[in-house]
Amino acid sequence: MARREITAEGKDVGEAITKGLHELGRRRDQVEVTVMQEEKPGFLGIGSKPAIVKIIEKKWDSENSTPMKPRSLKKNFKGGKGKKKVIRKPTRLTKAPKEPKENEPQKLPSLEIQNAVIPENLKEPMSVAKESLIKIIEGIGAKTENVNVWWDQKQERMLVTFDCDSPALIIGKEGHTLEAIQYVITLMVSRYFDNPISVICDTQNYWRKLEDKVNDEIERAVKMLMRTKKTYRFRPMSAQRRRYIHRYLVDRTDISTASEGEGKWRKVVLRLQTTQTMPADNNTPVVNTNPQESITSQINQAVSYGQDTQEALRKMQEEQAKAAMAQEQAEVAAQTQAEVAPVQTPATNEVKAEVAQQPATTTEQK
Repeated sequence: MARREITAEGKDVGEAITKGLHELGRRRDQVEVTVMQEEKPGFLGIGSKPAIVKIIEKKWDSENSTPMKPRSLKKNFKGGKGKKKVIRKPTRLTKAPKEPKENEPQKLPSLEIQNAVIPENLKEPMSVAKESLIKIIEGIGAKTENVNVWWDQKQERMLVTFDCDSPALIIGKEGHTLEAIQYVITLMVSRYFDNPISVICDTQNYWRKLEDKVNDEIERAVKMLMRTKKTYRFRPMSAQRRRYIHRYLVDRTDISTASEGEGKWRKVVLRLQTTQTMPADNNTPVVNTNPQESITSQINQAVSYGQDTQEALRKMQEEQAKAAMAQEQAEVAAQTQAEVAPVQTPATNEVKAEVAQQPATTTEQK
């Protein structure tokens, strides 16, 4: 059987060989390839030449020879480069949708708050707070249940607890919607008083859980303050939580609270009150009489009670003026006493002794 030969052209040598093998129906190991002309790209397509190869069949027995499967020429194969790897993307696992959380009923406040005696001047504002909350929630498009208003004596605030059918809508992201509702109700209630009264609205135990965490943080801070005797600074927090810390520690006479910083970096600072101990027969501690330290503690106490800072500064200036006047009077009195008292020197004492002995000597002479 005569061997067949063929001449094939292509853009490069690899493409020319592929065309020739496809036309002969042979594999690469069944033919001999001779490159007649290599490809030349030319300049901007000018003067380019294709690659030309000559392909000749090898001597094969016709019975044992197997023809090559025809290949499609849709893809251009470049010589010297293998096939592209197929990267399979991992199948995404579809997660089952989360079931919505069940509404948590609002818990009752502590027994101290439940049994608190409501002042007469707070009854009407508390009813206004309740009606205002119901109207605002209904305006948003939710329904309220079990709306109760309590008076928190220790924190000096109104506590409004309620249940609703859309707590996520009412609370909002990080409690911003609930804070806005509290702010509006605070403005509506504060018109009955000279100073604004804090109003807290709680549902799903949102504020209750946050205040429990703040209580734990306060207890840790107090323990660290008593152990190290160094000033303790809380992390920056909102005005509502700062006020909560001030009121929480208002009964501690050995600890003073104040706020430092500006804007979102404002934080609560705890300090030990400077005290001195009485004699052994009386163990009652007395506040240090140092004017500067007592004035500082007065300012801290005024800030913790929410008083006006200008009023606290005015009191500080008055105390400083009184202390300066008392010190000047003490210095003038000491100077006057020193001028009136006779000067006692060794020479003066000798003259007095000589004068005392002089009459006795005259009598002896007589």
